[in-house]
Amino acid sequence: VAVQKARLLCGFSNKIEIECRKVEDALEACQAGADMLMLDHFTPDGCAAAAARIKKQYPHVIIETGGHITCETVGTYALPHVDVVSMSAITKGPPPAKIHIKIDKDYVNLAKL
Repeated sequence: VAVQKARLLCGFSNKIEIECRKVEDALEACQAGADMLMLDHFTPDGCAAAAARIKKQYPHVIIETGGHITCETVGTYALPHVDVVSMSAITKGPPPAKIHIKIDKDYVNLAKL
């Protein structure tokens, strides 16, 4: 029902993408008329199996994968039936830096002179 309501609101020219954490949810979304799927937090093997199964039944659906994909693991998600790989790591910036400041009381007292 949600996909049909979204289609009424956005019209035929916009794509509807559904985020799925299980292959069963992805198949249900395809059956409902989704244009794109986000296979979220799948392992590489799980993603490969799910994408192959989905593309077999719904070859026109665009399959995206994402969720905890890093620069080190992105290659393992470049799979035959996956159309898009998303990495939020590149938008989050570098890891925080740990900075410590130590103030020497004697130096501070000398600065007041």
